[in-house]
Amino acid sequence: MKRNDTFFVTLGSCRNAHPKTARAKRGTQRPEFRFCFANNWTFSRASLPSLAIARDFRGVAFDGDFVALAKQAGRPLTPREADFAWVALAVYLADRTAPRNPYGNNGPAFWRRRIHVTIAVTDTSAWQAVTEPLIHVLEYLTEDDWTFKFVGDRKSFGAESQEHLRELGGPRIAWTSLYSGGLDSLAGALRWLRSVAGIGLLVSGQTHSRIAAGQQAQVAEMREHFPQRIEHVGVDYGLPDKKGLSGFESSQRTRAFIHTALGSLAALMADNRQLFLFENGFGALNLPCDSAQIGSQNSRGTHPLFLQRMSAFVRAVFDRPFVIANPFTFSTKAQMLAAPGMNEFASLFRKSFSCDRFPNYHHKSAQCGCCASCLVRRLAFHGSGIADDLEGYTQDVLRPRRPLHESELLAVTKLDIQASTLAEALGSPSPWSALCIRWPDMIRTQIEFGSATFQDSTLDLLRRHVAEWQAFAAPLRESAPALAA
Repeated sequence: MKRNDTFFVTLGSCRNAHPKTARAKRGTQRPEFRFCFANNWTFSRASLPSLAIARDFRGVAFDGDFVALAKQAGRPLTPREADFAWVALAVYLADRTAPRNPYGNNGPAFWRRRIHVTIAVTDTSAWQAVTEPLIHVLEYLTEDDWTFKFVGDRKSFGAESQEHLRELGGPRIAWTSLYSGGLDSLAGALRWLRSVAGIGLLVSGQTHSRIAAGQQAQVAEMREHFPQRIEHVGVDYGLPDKKGLSGFESSQRTRAFIHTALGSLAALMADNRQLFLFENGFGALNLPCDSAQIGSQNSRGTHPLFLQRMSAFVRAVFDRPFVIANPFTFSTKAQMLAAPGMNEFASLFRKSFSCDRFPNYHHKSAQCGCCASCLVRRLAFHGSGIADDLEGYTQDVLRPRRPLHESELLAVTKLDIQASTLAEALGSPSPWSALCIRWPDMIRTQIEFGSATFQDSTLDLLRRHVAEWQAFAAPLRESAPALAA
């Protein structure tokens, strides 16, 4: 496919374009954020220099339901386990309250931040010894300058002292996976339940009641298909009251960190030495759609290198073998759905949520239909042959009820350009070199991932994605002039 066949040509002059507001030159220094997490489940933030949109605060309450993990395992957390969850929660909250745009919407943005965290733990020397692998994970996930100061005398949590939990016991867990309620995590869990004997433990980090309700509804229906085969633990965490606070960071790159930390802890407490994360390979690589997305400006939360570095961090903390694995690293989303027998779960698949705006999307339909995640979701149903629920989208880009706005066409345009660029590189005499020139981060992935088959397997994955997109996008390309009318 040539570049001039893309939507970019057709939609380059979409209607309703608006000039961008000029940036005001306020603030020239990349700020430093200092956080201190207190024993009474409060934390403070100070910035240097002082910021108007992210004013310093002290004594802000946060929470984390570590007791849920103890109840699931049927025993209290050890001090090391409690420290691990505590540090993961602190990292997330520091990331969440350190804005990358510290001088306001019209001021200069600084993607790379300086974040210093002071936190009490039970064994300072042990945590100082694992600071390097901790920073190694975070520097790839968020691309910030992190420093940590571990101080002693952390007070014991309730999850560490409730000995009566041992009376509850707990089922023997055969395998553990993260569970988000998205299409990939649902499809992966169903495939594992069909192929692996025993009880599976699904672990969910929850910051919103709508997310929790959706996950619980899916698990309830899964249990109808697999009675007494599924355990599910949801761990609530976050800021119970944001009133009066300012200076939040929307990218939340460390959501992946806290979720994999909670999942790893649940797996270890269940005597598993592996945590599964089910994500399609193209989504895990998450190649940028345009040149404006640099490094971690594209999420790396399921990237093979993040999983590899996070595995090393968990091993360092607990001094035991442990791996965080994605069995679908080289499968497309459609391939995840297309396995034998998956058709019987079609109605369950439609209850998953994929939209980039979920859970803050409150229209009648569950998904917007126009964001990149909604489009890739539809691509998966199309490629697998499983019927999709078109009523589940506010806007059907294949058969729109009205001309689409420029913002509604942006994602489909970018995805088409990306597929066109991939096709051009894959058709060159040296496809891997051509891909690495366009996406240099793939070189680091190949070297650090360390798999002899990574290059060939990735090329096959990308070829399948391009073929699936071309088949899906054919009707879009034919109707593109009308869509933007």
